[in-house]
Amino acid sequence: MIKHQPDKKKFSRIFTIINQCYEYASDEDIAIVEANVWQKARKKLKKELFVTTPTPSDESQVFTDDERRQIKLMIYEDLERYQKQPTSAGLQILFLFETGLCIGECCGLKWSDIKNGRLYIRRQANNDGVKQKTKSESSNRDIPLTDEALRILERVKEYNKLHNFTAEWIFQSANPKYDYRLSYNAADRKLRKLCTRLDTITKSPHKCRKTAIRTLLDSPSLNARTAQKFAGHRHLSTTYDYYSFERKTKKEQAEAINLALAL
Repeated sequence: MIKHQPDKKKFSRIFTIINQCYEYASDEDIAIVEANVWQKARKKLKKELFVTTPTPSDESQVFTDDERRQIKLMIYEDLERYQKQPTSAGLQILFLFETGLCIGECCGLKWSDIKNGRLYIRRQANNDGVKQKTKSESSNRDIPLTDEALRILERVKEYNKLHNFTAEWIFQSANPKYDYRLSYNAADRKLRKLCTRLDTITKSPHKCRKTAIRTLLDSPSLNARTAQKFAGHRHLSTTYDYYSFERKTKKEQAEAINLALAL
């Protein structure tokens, strides 16, 4: 425990299992032990075993609107500049901003998953292969494609045609090792480079998902339940608890606070 330093949440899971074992063993019909001694024993655990995970900063978890605009500009510039080094990783990043998908879900997308302006998420993929199921039942969903998402898909079609990519996947590569899918790590490598050029905190593709979902939660015209279903979360609390980061800059936050508190 000291070596791996589990946080309070992981400790809670461990404690629950131990407690259930003692509850079962001390049942009068089982009687393996005389009583559940765990409740007394846990009180004697040293507090230093518990590791409190600090709350990550907003800047490390989501992109601001201005950062998104700059990233979009750089990606399209790179597509023109690096035509001899083909990769649709940049377009995949832009698509993540519009759909809030997990990177594994995005890598497993096929053109047949698009029907009547909606995207049907039914599988996930990584560099080891494709799983014909999503992470959970609630992750198995369909979402509306925004106008920008549809424009990005048209660019992807043009890109694939230009490079003679003819596989069933939306985001493709020339690598047979991944069944001609774009590498699971491609968007991550691209996004890290873009963050460096932006001189901002390095972020992973999952932060594109967080940004998209947080943007939906920030919209006054959108019900929170819609954002929950869009994200593929089983519980609304998950959407609120893990996507409650501020997308505004410090200046924008100060202006909003000033306006809110004004008489």
